[in-house]
Amino acid sequence: MSHIRTVAGLLILPMAIFVIYYFYRGMEWQLNMAFLEPERWMKSRFVSPEAVVETSTRIFYFAMWQVPLYCGLTAYAFAVLCLIRLARGYLFDHGIARCCMMIGTFTAVSSGSNLIAAALSPMILSWHNPEGPAPLRYWYSATHFSLVFYGFAFLMMGWILQEAIRVDKENREFV
Repeated sequence: MSHIRTVAGLLILPMAIFVIYYFYRGMEWQLNMAFLEPERWMKSRFVSPEAVVETSTRIFYFAMWQVPLYCGLTAYAFAVLCLIRLARGYLFDHGIARCCMMIGTFTAVSSGSNLIAAALSPMILSWHNPEGPAPLRYWYSATHFSLVFYGFAFLMMGWILQEAIRVDKENREFV
């Protein structure tokens, strides 16, 4: 048990630093693409040089990419919370089970919404093309599909832990 507490305690700071880095990198890319460097938008292969992109389109694009970013950020926040609980000595409790379930849920939603946003991006980028927008694009990323399934695995582990705690409690009450 002491090893788990020690390792969890050692992981809190690097994980917290990564959460900040994750947010910074995600927000930097989105802000630059949508607002701060408009020439990036026009350099996209999906955007016609004659297109005049409206601010509302940029806002929609930015907002669409916020879903995977904030869901991922929430998953990482629950991971930090889980590490804090482990460092404090909680191992088989409902808090750890809930953290695992939330990590899994938000990881799956983040990666799934990333796949959807990537499929919609060419269409949104090209909305104002004189010849019309590009169609939906099937975008496949093994990494994001894997993370969806890893998210479901974390969700299941948390659920199993919750059930194990419930069964243990019933057994203790029975005896």
